[in-house]
Amino acid sequence: MLQVKRGRNAGDNPGPVVVILLGPPGCGKGTQSRELSRSLGLIHISSGDLLRKVAREDSDLGHTVRTTMNAGELVSDNLVCQMVLARTAQADCQRGVILDGFPRTMDQARFLCPLLPPRQTIVLDLKMSPTVLVERILGRLTCPACGEIYNIHSRPPRRTGTCDRDSALLGRRGDDSEATVRQRLIDYERQIHPLADHFRELNILQEINADVPPAVLSAQLCALVRTAMGFNDKKVSVSSFAQPRETQRSGQ
Repeated sequence: MLQVKRGRNAGDNPGPVVVILLGPPGCGKGTQSRELSRSLGLIHISSGDLLRKVAREDSDLGHTVRTTMNAGELVSDNLVCQMVLARTAQADCQRGVILDGFPRTMDQARFLCPLLPPRQTIVLDLKMSPTVLVERILGRLTCPACGEIYNIHSRPPRRTGTCDRDSALLGRRGDDSEATVRQRLIDYERQIHPLADHFRELNILQEINADVPPAVLSAQLCALVRTAMGFNDKKVSVSSFAQPRETQRSGQ
């Protein structure tokens, strides 16, 4: 799906839409991405889910990714970029995608931005206080079968310890310890400022207060994206999804 767009005339099909969710670990990017995907019919792509899938493989690559993630360290940008690009090339992504937690670094952004449809891209930057973040992460439970995310504080399963969708036993991620969480938050804050500035300069960034109940945030994000995308019932119209600045349009 992602590819460089060149020489488009005004009447050309504007192509797929891209919604990028930024936010620190534990802010609810996964949950909100899933809700947006269900509401808008766009494919949810989580770089973390892709990496965890590889980490479960019995291979040299799987061992490397698994060891890196369990240590609370970041997998190389090149590997993450190639995995996301391969996923967006699949047929189900032709309508559009929601990118959850990608890009995370400036190198990832430099890889991604030339491939984006600039008039059909929006970046939502979820802001949340550190105290709320740590509490949410330490209370997080994940279904190993379907990937559904719960939280003992804000979104518990209907039956303790089991997934509402498939009754699989819920568990915690290996990297969800307090020490690892706090280090991940420090790393995230160091990386996010230049990344947010980059998207702000492209005029496609919107900051969102995520210190609200998940259901309230879901409704806000869905309404915002529907308005930006020009949704009419369930039909997508993306001809004026996001407007780059005039100086940037003249250089394309």
